[in-house]
Amino acid sequence: MPIPFTQYLLPDGATRCIAINLPRSIELLAAELINSGARFELELLGDLQTVSLECVLPRKGEDPEVLAGELVSNGPAIPPAVERLVVAAGRAMVARPDNDGTTSMAV
Repeated sequence: MPIPFTQYLLPDGATRCIAINLPRSIELLAAELINSGARFELELLGDLQTVSLECVLPRKGEDPEVLAGELVSNGPAIPPAVERLVVAAGRAMVARPDNDGTTSMAV
């Protein structure tokens, strides 16, 4: 199952949903993160060459917690960066101080 991302568009930050296909093991880990409340976001920055990728965990009444982030050149560097992002976010989710031991990600 492809990994769903919210893409923020220039110039006004309007959003659209996109999906990125990766190896099944990475997609399954991303699904675990999503089932735990995380979401994936990306944005093409103003230089039109750099993409910001983030996995965030929403928090009530606060800015979301960034579990992992990557800055990468737009183009073929994106899929490997998404793979690193998902693995790093899985590790961060397991390491969260409020993890009571019931959250384990296959990272």
